[in-house]
Amino acid sequence: MNVELVRTRTADGIRLDGAYQVPAKHGPSTQVVDAALIVHGVGSNFYASTMLEGIARSLLDDGLITLRINTRGHDGVSTS
Repeated sequence: MNVELVRTRTADGIRLDGAYQVPAKHGPSTQVVDAALIVHGVGSNFYASTMLEGIARSLLDDGLITLRINTRGHDGVSTS
């Protein structure tokens, strides 16, 4: 499963990272939506959660693009 790591910076300089994935058989979707944004809870992150990884895998299997992202509250409230 290919993953593209993505990064952005907020207007006040906070760096936020994520993982963008396209299904292996990407084409016209039969789903109501084309993509899913997956956001962790406070103090967690997009890369260590096996639950978020499982959700992403299931959505990818259903033909949806996924984007798992960090928030300002990642890793026990980030300071970067």
